Amino acid sequence: MTRLRLFSAAGAALAAGCLVFLNLLSSQFHLRWDLSAERLYSLSPGSERILRELEDPVDVRVYFSKQLPPEYSASRSYVKDLLQEYRDTSEGHLRFEFVDVESQDGQREALEAGITPVEFNVVSREKFELRQGLMGLVLRYEDKKETLPILLKVESLEYDLTSRILRLTRRSRKAVGVLSSHGALSPESLHPRVRELLERNYDVRPLDLRGLTRGATIPAELSALLVLGPTEELQEGSLYAVDQFLMSGRPMALCLDTRRVDLRSFMVSSLKTGLEPWLRSLGFTLRADFVLDAQCQKVQVSQQRGWFAITNILDFPPFVLSTDLDKAHPVTRHLNSLTLPFVSAIEGSAAPRQGQATSLVRSSRFSWLKTAWGRGLVHSINPMQGFTMDKEDLKGPFDLMVEVQGPFTSYFKTSALPRSAPGARFILAGTSRFAHPDMPDSESGAVLLLSLVDWMLLDSDLIAIRAKGSVFRPLREVGNPAAKAAIRWLDILGPAFLIAVFGAARFRTRRSLSRRRAEESRPREPRDA
Repeated sequence: MTRLRLFSAAGAALAAGCLVFLNLLSSQFHLRWDLSAERLYSLSPGSERILRELEDPVDVRVYFSKQLPPEYSASRSYVKDLLQEYRDTSEGHLRFEFVDVESQDGQREALEAGITPVEFNVVSREKFELRQGLMGLVLRYEDKKETLPILLKVESLEYDLTSRILRLTRRSRKAVGVLSSHGALSPESLHPRVRELLERNYDVRPLDLRGLTRGATIPAELSALLVLGPTEELQEGSLYAVDQFLMSGRPMALCLDTRRVDLRSFMVSSLKTGLEPWLRSLGFTLRADFVLDAQCQKVQVSQQRGWFAITNILDFPPFVLSTDLDKAHPVTRHLNSLTLPFVSAIEGSAAPRQGQATSLVRSSRFSWLKTAWGRGLVHSINPMQGFTMDKEDLKGPFDLMVEVQGPFTSYFKTSALPRSAPGARFILAGTSRFAHPDMPDSESGAVLLLSLVDWMLLDSDLIAIRAKGSVFRPLREVGNPAAKAAIRWLDILGPAFLIAVFGAARFRTRRSLSRRRAEESRPREPRDA
């Protein structure tokens, strides 16, 4: 008995020693396997490349309170694991330290660094209280500093860290011009978060093209041009400046609307931007009617019925939800879906007169064009009406966004630059409303807008990092009614049937086992000598 106890104690001590050794080993070596789709929990290749190119150290000081609500306490571990990956990938050039913010000196340092205290509602059985906490970090490189005052959304933490490291280590920033005249969406009209991200990485300059005479050009220090939905017609001088910008070989993104939309009355009227003849010279035309798609975004519509307000959630076909995206292009490669409100079809992308076109975003096979709308100047898009396809309507899919690579020929015969631009490129989109902050699913629109600017300025690494986590996988449409009914009843009765089969099999097994035990326990008759 004593010998058995010694062996048991030695085995327990050996197991405990193995566990301690494995814990020490895991604390020194950081290793894990990411089996998620698109490696959502691993560093992007862009982050790895930027970290490996660090020449001087980047110091990160993290300010995280220990007494946080459960939904935020896990963020501290996530931040620590991510920073360990940054440190290992950078081969020690990135260093980090968690500051003890429970002490008075730590709190003072955090407040001086710009970390914003956050108030949390803490509910327990005995009481309800408001509690303050710190969740932020500061990056320092040479004599420069970047602050992340609040880390509430850890899903975008990799992009926030890598973009700030890139901003700290980059010697100069490229300038992008955003058309702010002719009723276009200016930088000040963008969502504050989007404008902040743009200005963090680039020099964003509003561009006024009013009153230009023919011969005037866009400043040479602008590396790219972004045009978001002008509502007034560009005159010859402004059009000449845009044409010469493309002829200079600098990239541009044109997100154009073909109709005015009044969301209060749901009435649509015609719109001319002055860019139509210039686009036709390149071989492209934006249709005047909207694309309608059964695969669409839902909207919430409220109606007043006497004393009551009735709210309905309806499918709205003019808000096209596209999942047919070019997975090879840096702008759309990491997007799973994209909502394009009031988008027009692009014609001519299959065989443009100039350049080589690539379709980036297409509507689904359930989309169509309302031919009658293209003939009229004014029509209604009230969500309460029935959006149905008539016999004369054109059936999709349609091109909604294309990229075009040169060579191009100038629209003007008296071009100041060579009339041919072989290396020029631009992206054409049939709507600009995805960039409006008040549109549904504005998050995917913001990702697209930022990706367009990154594409123009060749920061493709940031595109891949930003789009991680943007996942939408719609169910495949089942057209056969009999198949739909079979799937529905299988969903209803299938789990109950499986549980019944498992219970019957379990009951049969237990009964067989009971019989066997009863037979084994039955006394056996003595054999005759």
